[in-house]
Amino acid sequence: MKKVMREEFKVIEEAMKSIESKYIDCRNDLSTIDKLRNDILHEIEFNDITPKEKKAKYIELSKALKIRRALKVEVEMIQAFRTEINIKRVDKSIKRVESILKAGKTREYHNRVSASTRSRILLKG
Repeated sequence: MKKVMREEFKVIEEAMKSIESKYIDCRNDLSTIDKLRNDILHEIEFNDITPKEKKAKYIELSKALKIRRALKVEVEMIQAFRTEINIKRVDKSIKRVESILKAGKTREYHNRVSASTRSRILLKG
């Protein structure tokens, strides 16, 4: 039973780490796509370009914006999840459970009443 629980907590921990990693990757990708969008807009703004080049820039911009929207949705979904389940709290909970399991293996009970007191009480009763 204890081994199963430990494995289940490890699965949760790995899932949380995976989600956190995905969140960081998406945020980085979102930052990159924002920079690309700005690059395209500045190319249009500062360069004299032909109508054909404008169309090509529009197509590039459109693709970048669609990619950005998909990333933004993914970041928002992960952020909503992260708001509800804090990775640091999960990690702390897992460590606490592991500590409890470890303590359970070496736990000993120490009598609170000495043997002589115990005998005296039980003989009276």
